[in-house]
Amino acid sequence: MPQVKLLKIFLASPSDVAKERDYVVEVINEINSTIAPSKGVMLQVVRSEENVFPGYNPEGAQAELNAQIANMEEYALFVGIMWNRVGTPTPRAESGTIEEFERAVKAFNRKGQPQIWFYFRQAAAQLDTTEELEQKRKVLEFKERIKDCTLFREYKNPSNFRDQFRNHIVQWLNKPVTQTPKSHPDEKRNINESNLWDTVLRYATNSSEALQPHILRRIDRPRIESKCIDKIRSAIQGSKKNIIPILGSAGYGKTTILGKIFEERDQFEAGWVALARCDDILVNSQELSWETIDAELGETTCGEKSFIHVSSELTRQKETGVLLLDTLDLLLSHNFVKRFRQFLLRLEGSCVVVFTCRDQDYEDYLQPYSDKLPGLADKIAPEKVYGFNEDEIETAVLTFIKSNHIDVTGGNQQFIDNIKELSADNRSLREITSNPLLLALLCDLFASEGRV
Repeated sequence: MPQVKLLKIFLASPSDVAKERDYVVEVINEINSTIAPSKGVMLQVVRSEENVFPGYNPEGAQAELNAQIANMEEYALFVGIMWNRVGTPTPRAESGTIEEFERAVKAFNRKGQPQIWFYFRQAAAQLDTTEELEQKRKVLEFKERIKDCTLFREYKNPSNFRDQFRNHIVQWLNKPVTQTPKSHPDEKRNINESNLWDTVLRYATNSSEALQPHILRRIDRPRIESKCIDKIRSAIQGSKKNIIPILGSAGYGKTTILGKIFEERDQFEAGWVALARCDDILVNSQELSWETIDAELGETTCGEKSFIHVSSELTRQKETGVLLLDTLDLLLSHNFVKRFRQFLLRLEGSCVVVFTCRDQDYEDYLQPYSDKLPGLADKIAPEKVYGFNEDEIETAVLTFIKSNHIDVTGGNQQFIDNIKELSADNRSLREITSNPLLLALLCDLFASEGRV
Protein backbone atom coordinates (compact mmCIF):
# COMPACT_ATOMS: atom_id res chain seq x y z
CA MET A 1 0.00 0.00 0.00
CA PRO A 2 1.45 3.41 -0.98
CA GLN A 3 2.53 5.55 1.94
CA VAL A 4 0.27 8.54 2.62
CA LYS A 5 1.94 11.83 3.54
CA LEU A 6 0.29 13.92 6.27
CA LEU A 7 0.14 17.65 5.48
CA LYS A 8 -0.80 19.74 8.52
CA ILE A 9 -2.63 23.05 8.13
CA PHE A 10 -2.58 25.65 10.90
CA LEU A 11 -5.71 27.80 11.10
CA ALA A 12 -5.38 31.25 12.70
CA SER A 13 -8.07 33.88 13.12
CA PRO A 14 -9.91 36.06 15.64
CA SER A 15 -13.41 35.15 16.83
CA ASP A 16 -15.46 37.16 14.32
CA VAL A 17 -14.89 34.73 11.43
CA ALA A 18 -16.22 31.56 13.07
CA LYS A 19 -18.17 30.53 9.95
CA GLU A 20 -15.06 30.74 7.80
CA ARG A 21 -13.17 28.56 10.29
CA ASP A 22 -15.85 25.90 9.99
CA TYR A 23 -15.70 26.14 6.21
CA VAL A 24 -11.95 25.45 6.28
CA VAL A 25 -12.63 22.15 8.05
CA GLU A 26 -15.54 21.38 5.73
CA VAL A 27 -13.44 21.97 2.60
CA ILE A 28 -10.51 19.93 3.91
CA ASN A 29 -12.79 17.01 4.80
CA GLU A 30 -14.21 17.19 1.27
CA ILE A 31 -10.72 17.25 -0.28
CA ASN A 32 -9.61 14.31 1.86
CA SER A 33 -12.48 12.20 0.51
CA THR A 34 -11.98 13.18 -3.13
CA ILE A 35 -8.71 14.58 -4.44
CA ALA A 36 -6.18 13.96 -1.65
CA PRO A 37 -5.94 10.13 -1.92
CA SER A 38 -4.89 10.36 -5.57
CA LYS A 39 -2.14 12.75 -4.53
CA GLY A 40 -0.87 10.43 -1.81
CA VAL A 41 -1.60 12.93 0.93
CA MET A 42 -3.95 13.44 3.87
CA LEU A 43 -4.69 16.98 5.06
CA GLN A 44 -5.20 17.80 8.76
CA VAL A 45 -6.53 21.12 10.05
CA VAL A 46 -5.16 22.13 13.45
CA ARG A 47 -7.13 24.80 15.32
CA SER A 48 -7.28 25.94 18.90
CA GLU A 49 -10.88 24.99 19.64
CA GLU A 50 -10.29 21.32 18.80
CA ASN A 51 -6.60 20.60 19.27
CA VAL A 52 -5.61 22.35 22.51
CA PHE A 53 -6.11 20.93 25.99
CA PRO A 54 -6.19 22.97 29.24
CA GLY A 55 -2.85 24.13 30.59
CA TYR A 56 -0.99 26.77 32.57
CA ASN A 57 1.85 28.98 31.37
CA PRO A 58 3.30 31.96 33.32
CA GLU A 59 3.72 33.82 30.01
CA GLY A 60 -0.01 33.59 29.25
CA ALA A 61 -2.56 31.47 27.41
CA GLN A 62 -1.09 32.15 23.97
CA ALA A 63 2.32 30.90 25.12
CA GLU A 64 0.66 27.65 26.23
CA LEU A 65 -1.10 27.37 22.87
CA ASN A 66 2.23 27.96 21.13
CA ALA A 67 3.84 25.19 23.13
CA GLN A 68 1.06 22.73 22.29
CA ILE A 69 0.31 23.33 18.60
CA ALA A 70 2.21 26.34 17.18
CA ASN A 71 5.57 24.83 16.22
CA MET A 72 5.13 26.22 12.73
CA GLU A 73 7.93 24.20 11.15
CA GLU A 74 5.67 21.13 11.45
CA TYR A 75 3.07 22.63 9.11
CA ALA A 76 2.82 22.60 5.34
CA LEU A 77 0.33 25.47 5.26
CA PHE A 78 -0.69 28.41 7.46
CA VAL A 79 -4.15 29.89 6.83
CA GLY A 80 -4.99 33.26 8.42
CA ILE A 81 -8.37 35.03 8.26
CA MET A 82 -9.48 38.50 9.43
CA TRP A 83 -12.50 40.79 9.18
CA ASN A 84 -13.08 43.48 11.82
CA ARG A 85 -10.92 42.19 14.67
CA VAL A 86 -7.30 41.27 15.19
CA GLY A 87 -8.09 39.57 18.49
CA THR A 88 -6.74 39.59 22.03
CA PRO A 89 -3.26 41.06 22.61
CA THR A 90 -0.45 38.87 23.92
CA PRO A 91 2.79 39.87 25.68
CA ARG A 92 4.57 39.44 22.33
CA ALA A 93 2.18 40.69 19.66
CA GLU A 94 -0.96 42.75 19.07
CA SER A 95 -3.01 39.55 19.04
CA GLY A 96 -2.72 35.79 19.14
CA THR A 97 -3.46 35.62 15.41
CA ILE A 98 -0.68 38.10 14.61
CA GLU A 99 1.73 36.26 16.89
CA GLU A 100 0.92 32.99 15.09
CA PHE A 101 1.44 34.70 11.73
CA GLU A 102 4.82 36.02 12.85
CA ARG A 103 5.83 32.56 14.06
CA ALA A 104 4.87 31.16 10.66
CA VAL A 105 6.95 33.81 8.87
CA LYS A 106 9.90 33.04 11.10
CA ALA A 107 9.58 29.31 10.37
CA PHE A 108 9.30 29.95 6.64
CA ASN A 109 12.44 32.07 6.69
CA ARG A 110 14.28 29.27 8.50
CA LYS A 111 12.90 26.15 6.83
CA GLY A 112 10.92 27.19 3.76
CA GLN A 113 7.61 26.15 5.34
CA PRO A 114 4.75 26.56 6.05
CA GLN A 115 3.34 28.25 2.97
CA ILE A 116 1.42 31.29 4.23
CA TRP A 117 -2.05 32.24 3.01
CA PHE A 118 -4.08 35.16 4.35
CA TYR A 119 -7.68 36.13 3.66
CA PHE A 120 -9.47 39.40 4.51
CA ARG A 121 -13.24 39.74 4.48
CA GLN A 122 -14.37 42.90 2.67
CA ALA A 123 -17.88 43.54 3.94
CA ALA A 124 -19.61 46.43 5.66
CA ALA A 125 -20.06 46.24 9.42
CA GLN A 126 -21.52 48.50 12.09
CA LEU A 127 -18.74 49.59 14.45
CA ASP A 128 -20.26 51.49 17.36
CA THR A 129 -17.61 51.63 20.06
CA THR A 130 -14.08 52.95 20.43
CA GLU A 131 -12.89 49.38 21.01
CA GLU A 132 -14.48 48.19 17.75
CA LEU A 133 -12.91 51.08 15.83
CA GLU A 134 -9.54 50.32 17.41
CA GLN A 135 -9.80 46.67 16.41
CA LYS A 136 -10.64 47.60 12.83
CA ARG A 137 -7.75 50.06 12.75
CA LYS A 138 -5.40 47.27 13.77
CA VAL A 139 -6.76 45.02 11.01
CA LEU A 140 -6.13 47.72 8.39
CA GLU A 141 -2.70 48.42 9.82
CA PHE A 142 -1.77 44.73 9.77
CA LYS A 143 -3.07 44.34 6.22
CA GLU A 144 -0.99 47.33 5.11
CA ARG A 145 2.09 45.97 6.87
CA ILE A 146 2.03 42.56 5.18
CA LYS A 147 0.99 43.62 1.68
CA ASP A 148 4.54 43.88 0.32
CA CYS A 149 5.44 40.29 1.21
CA THR A 150 2.09 38.46 1.31
CA LEU A 151 -0.18 37.72 -1.66
CA PHE A 152 -3.41 37.79 0.32
CA ARG A 153 -6.96 37.39 -0.97
CA GLU A 154 -10.16 39.28 -0.21
CA TYR A 155 -13.67 37.83 -0.12
CA LYS A 156 -17.22 39.16 0.26
CA ASN A 157 -18.90 36.69 2.62
CA PRO A 158 -18.28 33.26 4.23
CA SER A 159 -19.63 31.25 1.30
CA ASN A 160 -17.43 33.23 -1.09
CA PHE A 161 -14.48 32.42 1.17
CA ARG A 162 -15.38 28.71 1.08
CA ASP A 163 -15.40 28.67 -2.72
CA GLN A 164 -12.11 30.56 -2.97
CA PHE A 165 -10.42 28.39 -0.36
CA ARG A 166 -11.56 25.16 -2.07
CA ASN A 167 -10.19 26.40 -5.38
CA HIS A 168 -6.87 27.42 -3.82
CA ILE A 169 -6.42 24.06 -2.06
CA VAL A 170 -7.06 22.18 -5.31
CA GLN A 171 -4.53 24.38 -7.14
CA TRP A 172 -2.02 23.88 -4.33
CA LEU A 173 -2.30 20.10 -4.45
CA ASN A 174 -2.12 20.01 -8.23
CA LYS A 175 0.93 22.24 -8.39
CA PRO A 176 3.01 22.11 -5.19
CA VAL A 177 4.86 25.32 -4.43
CA THR A 178 8.60 24.93 -4.73
CA GLN A 179 10.22 25.39 -1.36
CA THR A 180 12.82 28.11 -1.07
CA PRO A 181 16.15 26.60 -0.02
CA LYS A 182 17.43 28.01 3.23
CA SER A 183 21.07 28.30 4.12
CA HIS A 184 22.32 27.12 7.47
CA PRO A 185 22.86 30.03 9.93
CA ASP A 186 26.56 29.22 10.07
CA GLU A 187 26.78 29.81 6.31
CA LYS A 188 25.61 33.43 6.60
CA ARG A 189 28.17 35.68 5.01
CA ASN A 190 29.79 38.36 7.13
CA ILE A 191 29.26 41.93 6.01
CA ASN A 192 32.48 43.71 5.11
CA GLU A 193 33.21 46.11 7.96
CA SER A 194 33.99 48.91 5.54
CA ASN A 195 30.43 48.64 4.19
CA LEU A 196 28.75 48.10 7.54
CA TRP A 197 27.31 51.60 7.92
CA ASP A 198 25.92 51.53 4.38
CA THR A 199 24.19 48.22 5.17
CA VAL A 200 22.74 49.45 8.47
CA LEU A 201 21.47 52.62 6.77
CA ARG A 202 19.88 50.63 3.93
CA TYR A 203 18.08 48.32 6.37
CA ALA A 204 16.95 51.31 8.46
CA THR A 205 15.67 53.24 5.45
CA ASN A 206 13.65 50.23 4.28
CA SER A 207 12.18 49.72 7.77
CA SER A 208 11.34 53.42 8.12
CA GLU A 209 8.88 53.21 5.23
CA ALA A 210 6.57 51.16 7.47
CA LEU A 211 6.56 53.91 10.12
CA GLN A 212 4.43 56.24 8.02
CA PRO A 213 0.70 56.56 8.84
CA HIS A 214 -1.62 54.59 6.58
CA ILE A 215 -4.74 56.78 6.35
CA LEU A 216 -3.83 60.33 7.32
CA ARG A 217 -0.72 61.94 5.97
CA ARG A 218 1.78 62.61 8.70
CA ILE A 219 1.00 65.56 10.95
CA ASP A 220 4.30 66.89 12.26
CA ARG A 221 4.38 67.48 16.01
CA PRO A 222 7.45 69.71 16.29
CA ARG A 223 7.32 70.27 20.06
CA ILE A 224 7.43 66.56 20.90
CA GLU A 225 9.85 65.76 18.09
CA SER A 226 12.28 68.50 19.11
CA LYS A 227 12.21 67.39 22.77
CA CYS A 228 13.10 63.84 21.72
CA ILE A 229 15.86 65.05 19.42
CA ASP A 230 17.27 67.29 22.17
CA LYS A 231 17.44 64.30 24.54
CA ILE A 232 19.19 62.19 21.90
CA ARG A 233 21.68 64.95 21.14
CA SER A 234 22.39 65.42 24.85
CA ALA A 235 23.00 61.67 25.28
CA ILE A 236 25.38 61.60 22.31
CA GLN A 237 27.28 64.52 23.79
CA GLY A 238 27.84 62.67 27.03
CA SER A 239 24.71 62.78 29.19
CA LYS A 240 24.22 59.57 31.13
CA LYS A 241 20.51 59.64 30.16
CA ASN A 242 20.99 57.41 27.13
CA ILE A 243 17.81 55.31 27.21
CA ILE A 244 14.86 57.32 25.88
CA PRO A 245 11.39 55.72 25.92
CA ILE A 246 8.70 57.49 23.86
CA LEU A 247 5.45 56.69 25.67
CA GLY A 248 1.76 57.16 24.91
CA SER A 249 -1.56 55.45 24.41
CA ALA A 250 -2.33 53.28 21.37
CA GLY A 251 -2.84 55.37 18.24
CA TYR A 252 -1.17 58.51 19.59
CA GLY A 253 1.44 58.61 16.84
CA LYS A 254 4.53 57.27 18.62
CA THR A 255 5.59 55.29 15.57
CA THR A 256 5.12 58.30 13.30
CA ILE A 257 7.26 60.41 15.64
CA LEU A 258 10.00 57.78 15.57
CA GLY A 259 9.92 57.86 11.77
CA LYS A 260 10.31 61.64 11.87
CA ILE A 261 13.26 61.29 14.27
CA PHE A 262 14.94 58.94 11.79
CA GLU A 263 14.38 61.41 8.95
CA GLU A 264 15.85 64.24 11.07
CA ARG A 265 18.86 62.17 12.21
CA ASP A 266 21.31 64.81 10.99
CA GLN A 267 20.01 67.13 13.73
CA PHE A 268 21.42 65.06 16.59
CA GLU A 269 24.78 64.43 14.92
CA ALA A 270 25.03 60.71 15.63
CA GLY A 271 27.82 58.71 14.08
CA TRP A 272 25.27 56.17 12.89
CA VAL A 273 21.58 55.26 13.30
CA ALA A 274 20.03 51.77 13.28
CA LEU A 275 16.29 51.11 13.18
CA ALA A 276 14.31 47.97 14.04
CA ARG A 277 10.57 47.33 14.10
CA CYS A 278 9.73 44.95 16.93
CA ASP A 279 6.99 43.30 14.90
CA ASP A 280 9.83 42.01 12.68
CA ILE A 281 11.34 40.29 15.73
CA LEU A 282 10.08 36.95 17.03
CA VAL A 283 11.35 35.63 20.34
CA ASN A 284 10.28 32.65 22.43
CA SER A 285 9.90 34.13 25.90
CA GLN A 286 10.45 30.75 27.58
CA GLU A 287 13.76 30.11 25.82
CA LEU A 288 14.90 33.73 25.82
CA SER A 289 18.37 35.02 26.63
CA TRP A 290 20.10 38.34 26.10
CA GLU A 291 22.07 36.61 23.34
CA THR A 292 18.78 35.88 21.54
CA ILE A 293 17.81 39.54 21.65
CA ASP A 294 21.30 40.50 20.45
CA ALA A 295 21.09 38.05 17.54
CA GLU A 296 17.57 39.11 16.53
CA LEU A 297 18.52 42.79 16.51
CA GLY A 298 21.67 42.05 14.56
CA GLU A 299 19.63 40.19 11.95
CA THR A 300 16.90 42.84 11.81
CA THR A 301 19.16 45.89 11.59
CA CYS A 302 21.74 44.66 9.09
CA GLY A 303 21.72 40.86 8.62
CA GLU A 304 24.55 40.29 11.09
CA LYS A 305 24.66 37.80 13.98
CA SER A 306 25.22 40.25 16.86
CA PHE A 307 23.97 43.80 17.24
CA ILE A 308 26.42 44.41 20.09
CA HIS A 309 29.26 43.56 17.70
CA VAL A 310 27.75 45.82 15.04
CA SER A 311 27.29 48.67 17.51
CA SER A 312 30.85 48.38 18.83
CA GLU A 313 32.32 48.30 15.34
CA LEU A 314 30.28 51.26 14.09
CA THR A 315 31.12 53.29 17.19
CA ARG A 316 34.81 52.50 16.67
CA GLN A 317 34.50 53.70 13.06
CA LYS A 318 32.07 56.60 13.39
CA GLU A 319 31.62 57.47 17.11
CA THR A 320 28.43 57.11 19.19
CA GLY A 321 25.29 56.00 17.41
CA VAL A 322 21.57 55.54 18.03
CA LEU A 323 19.36 52.44 18.03
CA LEU A 324 15.68 53.21 17.30
CA LEU A 325 13.20 50.49 18.32
CA ASP A 326 9.54 50.75 17.33
CA THR A 327 6.73 49.20 19.46
CA LEU A 328 8.76 47.50 22.18
CA ASP A 329 5.44 46.64 23.85
CA LEU A 330 4.96 43.87 21.27
CA LEU A 331 7.79 41.92 22.92
CA LEU A 332 7.22 42.71 26.57
CA SER A 333 6.94 39.92 29.11
CA HIS A 334 8.50 39.63 32.54
CA ASN A 335 11.17 37.29 31.21
CA PHE A 336 11.87 39.54 28.20
CA VAL A 337 12.44 42.53 30.48
CA LYS A 338 15.04 40.60 32.49
CA ARG A 339 16.94 39.64 29.32
CA PHE A 340 16.48 43.07 27.73
CA ARG A 341 18.08 44.63 30.80
CA GLN A 342 21.08 42.30 30.41
CA PHE A 343 21.31 43.28 26.74
CA LEU A 344 21.20 47.00 27.57
CA LEU A 345 23.92 46.64 30.19
CA ARG A 346 26.19 44.96 27.63
CA LEU A 347 25.37 47.62 25.05
CA GLU A 348 26.33 50.37 27.50
CA GLY A 349 28.54 53.07 26.01
CA SER A 350 28.26 52.09 22.36
CA CYS A 351 24.94 53.74 21.52
CA VAL A 352 21.84 55.62 22.66
CA VAL A 353 18.65 53.51 22.74
CA VAL A 354 15.31 55.09 21.82
CA PHE A 355 12.13 53.01 21.81
CA THR A 356 8.38 53.52 21.54
CA CYS A 357 6.03 51.76 23.94
CA ARG A 358 2.44 51.98 25.08
CA ASP A 359 2.43 53.77 28.40
CA GLN A 360 0.33 51.18 30.21
CA ASP A 361 2.60 48.32 29.10
CA TYR A 362 5.61 50.37 30.12
CA GLU A 363 4.16 50.88 33.57
CA ASP A 364 3.18 47.20 33.91
CA TYR A 365 6.48 45.68 32.80
CA LEU A 366 9.26 48.25 33.20
CA GLN A 367 8.40 50.06 36.41
CA PRO A 368 9.50 50.55 39.10
CA TYR A 369 13.01 50.77 37.69
CA SER A 370 14.57 49.67 40.96
CA ASP A 371 12.79 46.33 40.62
CA LYS A 372 12.55 45.80 36.85
CA LEU A 373 15.66 47.60 35.55
CA PRO A 374 18.17 47.75 38.41
CA GLY A 375 21.38 49.52 37.43
CA LEU A 376 19.67 51.47 34.64
CA ALA A 377 17.27 53.81 36.48
CA ASP A 378 19.56 56.86 36.28
CA LYS A 379 20.02 56.36 32.51
CA ILE A 380 16.34 56.56 31.53
CA ALA A 381 14.72 59.78 30.25
CA PRO A 382 11.11 59.11 29.14
CA GLU A 383 9.22 61.40 26.77
CA LYS A 384 5.41 61.40 26.93
CA VAL A 385 3.23 61.69 23.80
CA TYR A 386 -0.21 63.18 24.30
CA GLY A 387 -3.26 63.26 22.03
CA PHE A 388 -3.94 65.92 19.40
CA ASN A 389 -4.79 69.40 20.63
CA GLU A 390 -7.45 71.53 18.89
CA ASP A 391 -5.03 72.97 16.32
CA GLU A 392 -3.63 69.53 15.48
CA ILE A 393 -7.14 68.09 15.05
CA GLU A 394 -7.96 70.86 12.57
CA THR A 395 -4.69 70.35 10.68
CA ALA A 396 -5.21 66.58 10.57
CA VAL A 397 -8.77 66.78 9.21
CA LEU A 398 -7.80 69.37 6.60
CA THR A 399 -4.86 67.23 5.52
CA PHE A 400 -7.17 64.22 5.19
CA ILE A 401 -9.65 66.16 3.03
CA LYS A 402 -6.97 67.51 0.70
CA SER A 403 -4.89 64.34 0.41
CA ASN A 404 -7.97 62.26 -0.45
CA HIS A 405 -9.52 64.92 -2.75
CA ILE A 406 -12.83 64.81 -0.89
CA ASP A 407 -15.69 67.06 -1.97
CA VAL A 408 -17.38 67.98 1.31
CA THR A 409 -20.78 69.59 1.76
CA GLY A 410 -20.50 73.16 3.08
CA GLY A 411 -16.77 73.43 2.48
CA ASN A 412 -13.67 72.22 4.27
CA GLN A 413 -14.00 74.42 7.36
CA GLN A 414 -17.59 73.32 7.94
CA PHE A 415 -16.52 69.67 7.78
CA ILE A 416 -13.71 70.38 10.27
CA ASP A 417 -16.02 72.28 12.62
CA ASN A 418 -18.59 69.48 12.52
CA ILE A 419 -15.92 66.90 13.44
CA LYS A 420 -14.82 69.06 16.38
CA GLU A 421 -18.41 69.69 17.51
CA LEU A 422 -19.02 65.94 17.70
CA SER A 423 -16.69 65.72 20.66
CA ALA A 424 -17.58 68.99 22.39
CA ASP A 425 -19.85 67.40 24.99
CA ASN A 426 -18.99 63.73 24.61
CA ARG A 427 -15.94 62.35 26.38
CA SER A 428 -15.80 59.14 24.34
CA LEU A 429 -15.87 61.04 21.05
CA ARG A 430 -13.33 63.51 22.39
CA GLU A 431 -10.99 60.59 23.02
CA ILE A 432 -11.49 59.55 19.39
CA THR A 433 -10.80 62.98 17.87
CA SER A 434 -7.66 63.49 19.98
CA ASN A 435 -6.31 60.08 18.96
CA PRO A 436 -4.55 60.48 15.57
CA LEU A 437 -5.43 57.04 14.21
CA LEU A 438 -9.01 56.97 15.49
CA LEU A 439 -9.50 60.46 14.09
CA ALA A 440 -8.32 59.16 10.72
CA LEU A 441 -10.87 56.34 10.89
CA LEU A 442 -13.60 58.83 11.83
CA CYS A 443 -12.72 61.01 8.84
CA ASP A 444 -12.68 57.96 6.59
CA LEU A 445 -16.11 56.94 7.91
CA PHE A 446 -17.68 60.30 6.98
CA ALA A 447 -15.69 60.81 3.76
CA SER A 448 -17.95 58.65 1.58
CA GLU A 449 -20.93 60.88 2.47
CA GLY A 450 -18.94 64.09 2.14
CA ARG A 451 -20.43 65.32 5.41
CA VAL A 452 -20.51 64.63 9.14
